[in-house]
Amino acid sequence: ALNTRLHTFQHSEHASAAIVRAGAPYYLPAKIAEHVTMVGELLQFPRLPSKGLSNLKGSGQWPNSCEAKGCDGLVTPSVIAKRYKLPDEDVPAQATAANSMAVAEFQFQFFKDEDLKRFGDSCHRSVKVDHVIGEERQSGGVESELDIEYIKAVAPEIPLTVIYNGQYSLLNWTNQINSLESPPLVHSVSYGNDEAQQTSTEYMLTCNIAFMKAGARGVSILFASGDQGVCGRE
Repeated sequence: ALNTRLHTFQHSEHASAAIVRAGAPYYLPAKIAEHVTMVGELLQFPRLPSKGLSNLKGSGQWPNSCEAKGCDGLVTPSVIAKRYKLPDEDVPAQATAANSMAVAEFQFQFFKDEDLKRFGDSCHRSVKVDHVIGEERQSGGVESELDIEYIKAVAPEIPLTVIYNGQYSLLNWTNQINSLESPPLVHSVSYGNDEAQQTSTEYMLTCNIAFMKAGARGVSILFASGDQGVCGRE
Protein backbone atom coordinates (compact mmCIF):
# COMPACT_ATOMS: atom_id res chain seq x y z
CA ALA A 1 0.00 0.00 0.00
CA LEU A 2 2.89 2.37 0.69
CA ASN A 3 4.78 1.37 -2.45
CA THR A 4 8.11 0.94 -0.63
CA ARG A 5 10.37 -1.84 0.63
CA LEU A 6 10.65 -2.71 4.33
CA HIS A 7 13.86 -4.02 5.85
CA THR A 8 14.96 -5.23 9.28
CA PHE A 9 17.85 -3.14 10.60
CA GLN A 10 20.15 -4.25 13.44
CA HIS A 11 22.15 -1.93 15.67
CA SER A 12 25.95 -2.07 15.30
CA GLU A 13 26.56 -2.09 19.07
CA HIS A 14 23.35 -3.55 20.49
CA ALA A 15 23.04 -6.93 18.79
CA SER A 16 19.60 -7.63 20.30
CA ALA A 17 18.11 -4.38 18.97
CA ALA A 18 16.34 -4.82 15.63
CA ILE A 19 13.73 -2.63 13.99
CA VAL A 20 11.72 -2.64 10.77
CA ARG A 21 11.96 0.50 8.66
CA ALA A 22 11.47 1.50 5.03
CA GLY A 23 14.57 1.55 2.88
CA ALA A 24 13.16 4.08 0.40
CA PRO A 25 10.54 6.87 0.28
CA TYR A 26 6.92 5.83 0.61
CA TYR A 27 3.93 6.86 -1.48
CA LEU A 28 0.18 7.06 -0.91
CA PRO A 29 -2.63 7.09 -3.46
CA ALA A 30 -3.55 10.65 -4.33
CA LYS A 31 -7.07 10.38 -2.88
CA ILE A 32 -5.63 9.26 0.45
CA ALA A 33 -2.56 11.50 0.49
CA GLU A 34 -4.61 14.69 0.59
CA HIS A 35 -6.03 13.61 3.97
CA VAL A 36 -2.75 12.37 5.51
CA THR A 37 -0.15 14.66 7.09
CA MET A 38 2.47 11.95 7.57
CA VAL A 39 3.04 8.25 8.19
CA GLY A 40 5.03 7.95 11.39
CA GLU A 41 7.60 5.40 12.56
CA LEU A 42 8.44 4.35 9.02
CA LEU A 43 11.68 6.17 8.16
CA GLN A 44 13.26 7.60 11.30
CA PHE A 45 15.45 5.57 13.67
CA PRO A 46 15.59 5.83 17.48
CA ARG A 47 18.89 6.52 19.18
CA LEU A 48 20.23 3.91 21.60
CA PRO A 49 22.81 4.78 24.27
CA SER A 50 26.44 4.12 23.41
CA LYS A 51 28.11 1.24 25.23
CA GLY A 52 31.10 3.51 25.68
CA LEU A 53 29.16 5.43 28.36
CA SER A 54 29.84 2.92 31.14
CA ASN A 55 32.16 2.60 34.15
CA LEU A 56 32.71 6.36 34.16
CA LYS A 57 34.34 7.92 37.22
CA GLY A 58 33.43 11.25 38.77
CA SER A 59 35.76 14.24 38.98
CA GLY A 60 33.72 16.55 41.21
CA GLN A 61 35.44 18.08 44.24
CA TRP A 62 32.58 17.90 46.74
CA PRO A 63 31.71 15.70 49.72
CA ASN A 64 30.08 12.34 49.07
CA SER A 65 26.90 12.13 51.14
CA CYS A 66 26.02 8.67 49.83
CA GLU A 67 27.23 5.54 51.55
CA ALA A 68 28.49 4.00 48.29
CA LYS A 69 32.16 4.85 47.67
CA GLY A 70 31.52 4.72 43.92
CA CYS A 71 29.55 7.96 44.23
CA ASP A 72 32.71 9.98 44.93
CA GLY A 73 32.87 12.95 42.59
CA LEU A 74 29.51 12.19 40.97
CA VAL A 75 26.33 14.29 40.89
CA THR A 76 24.37 12.75 43.74
CA PRO A 77 20.96 13.82 45.09
CA SER A 78 22.60 15.96 47.77
CA VAL A 79 24.67 17.80 45.13
CA ILE A 80 21.49 18.65 43.23
CA ALA A 81 19.71 19.67 46.44
CA LYS A 82 22.51 22.05 47.38
CA ARG A 83 22.85 23.51 43.88
CA TYR A 84 19.13 24.20 43.49
CA LYS A 85 18.44 24.95 47.16
CA LEU A 86 16.04 22.03 47.60
CA PRO A 87 14.92 20.93 51.08
CA ASP A 88 17.41 18.76 52.93
CA GLU A 89 16.57 15.06 53.12
CA ASP A 90 16.19 15.32 56.89
CA VAL A 91 13.44 17.94 56.59
CA PRO A 92 10.09 16.33 55.67
CA ALA A 93 8.16 18.17 52.96
CA GLN A 94 4.45 18.21 52.31
CA ALA A 95 2.90 17.30 48.97
CA THR A 96 -0.69 18.08 48.09
CA ALA A 97 -2.95 15.25 46.98
CA ALA A 98 -3.24 16.79 43.50
CA ASN A 99 0.49 16.56 42.76
CA SER A 100 1.61 13.87 40.31
CA MET A 101 4.55 13.18 38.01
CA ALA A 102 5.72 10.58 35.51
CA VAL A 103 8.74 9.43 33.52
CA ALA A 104 8.62 8.06 29.97
CA GLU A 105 10.53 4.88 29.17
CA PHE A 106 10.98 2.97 25.92
CA GLN A 107 12.75 0.01 24.30
CA PHE A 108 13.16 -2.50 27.15
CA GLN A 109 14.12 0.12 29.73
CA PHE A 110 12.58 -1.43 32.84
CA PHE A 111 13.52 -1.15 36.52
CA LYS A 112 14.12 -3.38 39.51
CA ASP A 113 12.63 -2.52 42.89
CA GLU A 114 15.77 -3.95 44.50
CA ASP A 115 17.97 -1.47 42.60
CA LEU A 116 15.78 1.48 43.56
CA LYS A 117 15.87 0.48 47.22
CA ARG A 118 19.65 0.12 47.16
CA PHE A 119 20.02 3.58 45.64
CA GLY A 120 17.54 5.10 48.10
CA ASP A 121 19.20 3.51 51.14
CA SER A 122 22.67 4.59 50.01
CA CYS A 123 21.75 8.17 49.06
CA HIS A 124 19.17 8.67 51.83
CA ARG A 125 16.16 9.22 49.60
CA SER A 126 12.77 7.51 49.38
CA VAL A 127 12.69 6.01 45.88
CA LYS A 128 9.72 3.96 44.71
CA VAL A 129 7.34 3.72 41.77
CA ASP A 130 3.66 4.14 42.62
CA HIS A 131 2.06 3.26 39.27
CA VAL A 132 3.12 1.65 35.99
CA ILE A 133 1.34 2.12 32.66
CA GLY A 134 2.41 -0.47 30.12
CA GLU A 135 4.61 -3.52 30.47
CA GLU A 136 6.46 -4.09 33.73
CA ARG A 137 9.48 -6.35 34.33
CA GLN A 138 11.89 -6.67 37.22
CA SER A 139 14.86 -5.91 34.99
CA GLY A 140 17.34 -3.11 35.55
CA GLY A 141 17.71 -0.53 32.78
CA VAL A 142 20.35 2.19 33.09
CA GLU A 143 18.25 4.95 31.57
CA SER A 144 15.00 4.08 33.32
CA GLU A 145 16.53 3.65 36.77
CA LEU A 146 18.47 6.91 36.42
CA ASP A 147 15.23 8.71 35.49
CA ILE A 148 13.31 7.20 38.40
CA GLU A 149 16.01 7.64 41.03
CA TYR A 150 16.68 11.28 40.29
CA ILE A 151 13.13 12.52 39.82
CA LYS A 152 12.31 10.94 43.18
CA ALA A 153 15.49 12.38 44.66
CA VAL A 154 14.22 15.85 43.74
CA ALA A 155 10.56 15.27 44.74
CA PRO A 156 10.32 12.15 46.93
CA GLU A 157 6.86 13.01 48.30
CA ILE A 158 5.10 13.18 44.91
CA PRO A 159 3.58 9.94 43.52
CA LEU A 160 5.49 8.66 40.47
CA THR A 161 4.08 6.89 37.41
CA VAL A 162 6.26 5.07 34.89
CA ILE A 163 4.79 5.08 31.36
CA TYR A 164 6.45 2.36 29.30
CA ASN A 165 6.23 1.67 25.57
CA GLY A 166 8.25 -0.93 23.71
CA GLN A 167 8.46 1.22 20.59
CA TYR A 168 10.12 4.61 20.77
CA SER A 169 7.80 7.26 19.40
CA LEU A 170 7.32 10.66 21.00
CA LEU A 171 4.20 11.17 18.89
CA ASN A 172 2.58 7.93 20.02
CA TRP A 173 3.62 8.60 23.63
CA THR A 174 2.11 12.10 23.61
CA ASN A 175 -1.12 10.82 22.09
CA GLN A 176 -1.15 8.16 24.80
CA ILE A 177 -0.95 10.61 27.69
CA ASN A 178 -3.52 12.82 25.97
CA SER A 179 -5.90 9.85 25.95
CA LEU A 180 -5.58 9.28 29.71
CA GLU A 181 -8.55 10.43 31.76
CA SER A 182 -6.32 11.81 34.53
CA PRO A 183 -2.75 12.00 33.25
CA PRO A 184 0.12 12.86 35.62
CA LEU A 185 0.60 16.62 35.64
CA VAL A 186 4.38 16.68 35.13
CA HIS A 187 6.22 14.39 32.69
CA SER A 188 9.99 14.01 32.54
CA VAL A 189 11.37 12.66 29.24
CA SER A 190 15.07 11.84 28.90
CA TYR A 191 14.61 10.87 25.25
CA GLY A 192 14.52 13.17 22.27
CA ASN A 193 14.97 13.60 18.54
CA ASP A 194 17.43 16.01 16.97
CA GLU A 195 16.26 17.94 13.92
CA ALA A 196 18.69 15.88 11.81
CA GLN A 197 16.70 12.75 12.75
CA GLN A 198 13.31 14.06 11.64
CA THR A 199 11.75 12.69 8.49
CA SER A 200 9.80 15.85 7.70
CA THR A 201 8.55 19.15 9.00
CA GLU A 202 5.09 17.52 9.04
CA TYR A 203 6.27 15.06 11.67
CA MET A 204 7.60 17.85 13.88
CA LEU A 205 4.41 19.85 13.39
CA THR A 206 2.24 16.86 14.31
CA CYS A 207 4.30 16.27 17.47
CA ASN A 208 4.09 19.95 18.41
CA ILE A 209 0.30 19.89 18.03
CA ALA A 210 0.13 16.87 20.33
CA PHE A 211 2.32 18.69 22.88
CA MET A 212 0.03 21.72 22.71
CA LYS A 213 -2.99 19.52 23.36
CA ALA A 214 -1.30 18.23 26.50
CA GLY A 215 -0.45 21.79 27.56
CA ALA A 216 -4.08 22.84 27.09
CA ARG A 217 -5.00 20.21 29.70
CA GLY A 218 -2.52 21.63 32.19
CA VAL A 219 0.13 18.96 31.59
CA SER A 220 3.80 19.99 31.72
CA ILE A 221 6.39 18.03 29.68
CA LEU A 222 10.09 18.48 30.44
CA PHE A 223 12.69 17.21 27.97
CA ALA A 224 16.39 16.65 28.52
CA SER A 225 18.77 18.65 26.31
CA GLY A 226 20.31 15.40 25.06
CA ASP A 227 23.54 13.46 25.53
CA GLN A 228 25.33 15.82 23.13
CA GLY A 229 23.85 18.99 24.62
CA VAL A 230 21.50 21.38 22.88
CA CYS A 231 23.48 21.26 19.63
CA GLY A 232 22.75 17.53 19.25
CA ARG A 233 24.13 16.07 16.07
CA GLU A 234 24.07 19.30 14.12
